[in-house]
Amino acid sequence: MTDCKEIDRIIHLKEGETLNYEFKSSLILQNQHWKEKVLKELIAFANLNGGKLYIGINNNREIEGKIKLNFEQFKEDLDNIIQSKISPILSYNVKILDCKGSDIIVINVDKKKDIPHAFIVSRNGPEIKNRIYYIRTPYGKRLVSDNQLKYLFNEEALNLVYPFTVLIIFQTPDFILPYDIDLPSGINRYLFHVKYMLPRDFRKILKDKGGSFDDLFYEMVAYSLLYSIISNFSISWDINFLDPFNSDVITVNRETPKEYFKKEDIPGPMEDSALAMLSIDANKIAEQFLGKGFFIPPDTKIEINNRPGSLKIYSDLFEFNLAFHAMSGGIGMGGHPEVGRYMTRSPLASQETFKSMHLSYIYNANIKLPYQNIDYFTSYIQLMKNIKIILERDWNYEYYAKSLPHRMIYNIDEKLNQLLEKKEKE
Repeated sequence: MTDCKEIDRIIHLKEGETLNYEFKSSLILQNQHWKEKVLKELIAFANLNGGKLYIGINNNREIEGKIKLNFEQFKEDLDNIIQSKISPILSYNVKILDCKGSDIIVINVDKKKDIPHAFIVSRNGPEIKNRIYYIRTPYGKRLVSDNQLKYLFNEEALNLVYPFTVLIIFQTPDFILPYDIDLPSGINRYLFHVKYMLPRDFRKILKDKGGSFDDLFYEMVAYSLLYSIISNFSISWDINFLDPFNSDVITVNRETPKEYFKKEDIPGPMEDSALAMLSIDANKIAEQFLGKGFFIPPDTKIEINNRPGSLKIYSDLFEFNLAFHAMSGGIGMGGHPEVGRYMTRSPLASQETFKSMHLSYIYNANIKLPYQNIDYFTSYIQLMKNIKIILERDWNYEYYAKSLPHRMIYNIDEKLNQLLEKKEKE
């Protein structure tokens, strides 16, 4: 809710106007084209995130005083031109504040709900002949480029939500990851190597320092996910995968702006984290998968939240979050269809020697609509999709399990082996 205290706070911010609000002198109302100028500002706000236009505050962020106008007539004129010159009609409200004897008109406009809003340039009766689109930027309103317009009409393409489940099976009590149980490659290739960097007496060290095995587990998975993703970008970040089960690259756009990210710049474990308690060097582990480094879009940052092991890759143009959602576990192989066959293959093994952990994650990705025409904007969209492919191919157990023989096939195979063994003994 906008009041005089909020306005006083805003006008004293150093950055002045932002994406969410703009100041206009009341002198604009003396211009015969004031309605058109105001409408274009409102359209620009609506096509981004919505915002507020303050009339009565000049470019120096000074409140100008009393505004001589009939406020009711002003509202009627504004409503009439919004109805006739904007398609589709935007949602807004307007009010006037008296702040220490000075008038400030506040026009609040909501973000577009569906298709973008356009300023109607000309009509042929009820038919719109010509329209133009605006969008809010840090530099004020700008005409929408063809690239921006494409995504203004299809903003869903800029967002991706992908839940996935990681199944980890290990033998107790020594936390051994059996390499011969079929699991997605992320477990055997990445988590396997991270795990074997642990000292032999890691449980005792954690116990003595007040650490938690669960925290260690979450951290290891978070770093493994990170290594799994970025190891694909040793040549360029702008790549396309052939298919979900083939990591070969079919295209590399070497013209796309990129930045070299050294493995030393990967964020290390927090001081009080389980990995830090064990003196694990994240960069030493990374070297196994990355060499000296990898490529990422310019100004990209990486963060790892050690509790409960979530990962964030982001910049001003995008944000990719891999958030830990839930964990369940228990004795046994967690419903893995190969359980019968593995028990036959390993006579000394039993369900009680295994523990399974199901970790649920949500990959939530968002590409921010560019403020100007970005030549490589579609590459950011592809990057968002490529990360999903990596997670699906290398980590998502539910997706991977579809490629495994059905549990019944394993059971039949196990029975046949038993019959053959019995026959040989006879």
